[in-house]
Amino acid sequence: MHTDITEALAWIDVETTGLNPWLGEHLLEIAVLVTDTSLNLLDEAGLHLTVQVGTPADAARMRAGAVPFVQAMHDATGLWDRVADPAQAVPLTDVDAAVLAYVRRFAPIPGTVRVAGNSVRLDMNFIEANLPGLYAHLHYRLFDITSLGSAAGWWGGMAVFAKELRHTAFDDIRESLAEARAVKEFTFPAAPRTSTR
Repeated sequence: MHTDITEALAWIDVETTGLNPWLGEHLLEIAVLVTDTSLNLLDEAGLHLTVQVGTPADAARMRAGAVPFVQAMHDATGLWDRVADPAQAVPLTDVDAAVLAYVRRFAPIPGTVRVAGNSVRLDMNFIEANLPGLYAHLHYRLFDITSLGSAAGWWGGMAVFAKELRHTAFDDIRESLAEARAVKEFTFPAAPRTSTR
C-alpha cells in the first residue's frame, strides 16, 4: 500500500542502450544516492552498479544496435567493456536485490520513498521493466528536478544549471542533486520545512 509519507528521496540515474526498455533497450548501469527532503545526503558513498549483460560478443551486439550517440557516449566512459566483465558487473537479479536493500536502509516501509533525478520518468521506465523488487517498493510519485528547474527558469528567471555531462550514472546523479540544491536555494531560500506532501 502506498502512502504519502516521504522522508527520503532516492536519487537514481541509469545508463542504457536507448530510451525504451519495452522495445528491447537494455539497462547497463545504475547509481543511487539517498537524501532527506531537505536534500541532505543520508550516505555519502551511495551505490553504483554495472549490469552484467553477458560476454564481450553480447556487449558488442548491444553496442551495434545502439544509435551512434549512445555508442560513442559509452565508448568514452568504458561502459561497453565493463558490462561484459564479470569482475566489474553484476547480474540483473542481483542488481535488483542490492538496490532494493540499499534503499530500504533509509526507507524500509514500502511506498514511502520517491525516485528523484533529471527526466526521471525514463529511469522509472527501466526500473519498472528490469528491477521489479525495487519498483514495488517505491512511491508512485516522482521528484523530477528537470521540471522544477524549468519552472524556476520560466517563472523566476533562474539561469540554466551548467552540467559537465560525463554520462556515467554516478556523475549524472550527483549533478542532479547539485541542480536540485541550486533550484531549492534560488526558489525557496531558507524556507522552513512544513510538509511531507
